[in-house]
Amino acid sequence: MNEASSEIQSRAQATHVKGIRIDIGYTDAVGHGLHGQHHALVIITDPATGQQYAVRAGPSGGMGPSQSAGNSAASGSGGSVSATAGHGGSGGHGLGSIYAEYGIYNEYFRDAPSAVHRIQHVGYMNSSFDNVRAMSVEFANVTYTNRVPYRPLTLNSNSFAFTFVESLGFSRPTPIIGAPGWQNGTVSNSLSYP
Repeated sequence: MNEASSEIQSRAQATHVKGIRIDIGYTDAVGHGLHGQHHALVIITDPATGQQYAVRAGPSGGMGPSQSAGNSAASGSGGSVSATAGHGGSGGHGLGSIYAEYGIYNEYFRDAPSAVHRIQHVGYMNSSFDNVRAMSVEFANVTYTNRVPYRPLTLNSNSFAFTFVESLGFSRPTPIIGAPGWQNGTVSNSLSYP
């Protein structure tokens, strides 16, 4: 066995033991210079192949898929339901509902790796990369269907990201930097995965 195939086999064994890596990435939130708060997204990584996928959210009001998000798919849905507002309604504060995007995590993704300045490791999932990626898409779609209102300080991109992590079976982590709304949101019972 040559050195390259030995390295691939070693990485594959490590992945088999640990699984798919789940991280929360942080960017500066809109208005960061005024309030110092951050926006969270979830990064899914297959350590064996290096493949990465991400899911993030923001307000739907006046928004849509980013022109720079060419490799991202967009969805207004997700697997979050409001802990206080049931299935939402028409959105809050004129910002509409939570709008989710998911896709290959690269410089074309709305929250590109170059914009992420902190990463919080959550854990590993004993699942395939494709399965975890499909969970992120389903979570985004269920969130859209539930029309969760976007509220800047309570139900927002951070509540979406942290609720998604919880939907994967992890305990909701405490953010490592300021991320308002992280503690809000309830996992929807409409998801097909536990």
